[in-house]
Amino acid sequence: MKKFVLKIFVFVLVSVSINDSLKSQTGHSWLQPAPTGNSLVSVDFINNDTGIAAGIKGAIIKTTNGGSNWFSVNFNIQTDLNSVRFINPFICIAAGKSGKIYKSKDCGASWTLVSSGVNTDIFDLDFKGNSTGYAVGLSGTIVKTVNKGNYWFSQNSGTSLPLYCVKF
Repeated sequence: MKKFVLKIFVFVLVSVSINDSLKSQTGHSWLQPAPTGNSLVSVDFINNDTGIAAGIKGAIIKTTNGGSNWFSVNFNIQTDLNSVRFINPFICIAAGKSGKIYKSKDCGASWTLVSSGVNTDIFDLDFKGNSTGYAVGLSGTIVKTVNKGNYWFSQNSGTSLPLYCVKF
């Protein structure tokens, strides 16, 4: 019994120490709730000031001051979004449920649905340079674009397992 009480005491002491050290860090703060009220699952920054985040029920928010303030930039997408990326300072791509991919040519002010060629959930996307990008998802889904997200075509992954992440 003494060993059990000692273990609980040590755990509580370590937990309090870790929590106090996290509170003492400066420069980071939790912004809650998101302006959309929906959960956010992906964020990308094109520079120190301009970032975009996306999430559940089409939530897309943007910052132009390094994350101090965020504002909604989407009012028409209802699809759960799993990933959002900048291609350049003007073009953003968001992808998510049922293979939906959306493109913005005005840094998030308006969004257009583009065909991904698949209907499986897309979990992540990334771009290699200014034109070529890949998106991955359920059932080994890989789709590729070579024209800044205007057209996507399927690639053979060699697996039927879900692919959760892609990075260049």
